[in-house]
Amino acid sequence: MQAKIERIGDGFGLLLPKEVLDACGFGTAATVTVQNRTLVVTAGPHQAREGWTEALGAIPQTELDRDFAELATLRETPSEWDAAEWHWPAPAANETI
Repeated sequence: MQAKIERIGDGFGLLLPKEVLDACGFGTAATVTVQNRTLVVTAGPHQAREGWTEALGAIPQTELDRDFAELATLRETPSEWDAAEWHWPAPAANETI
């Protein structure tokens, strides 16, 4: 595929079709590197948990209900370790919050 390079102010812009941007997962930022005189353009870094809301929304309610029921015993069973053995570590003397 050929792409056009246009002058934009003091720099240049590489014009790519929307389909290419969508297929590569580009948003509003990209990471650009040069390897052996080859320009490599990759999608920018993702935010933590990006897309989780949409992914959770796509899970059928019947599956969520099934998993909730299966994990009920884990949620409702008290653990001796939780009650007696777990302690928050003491902060270091020079630690600031």
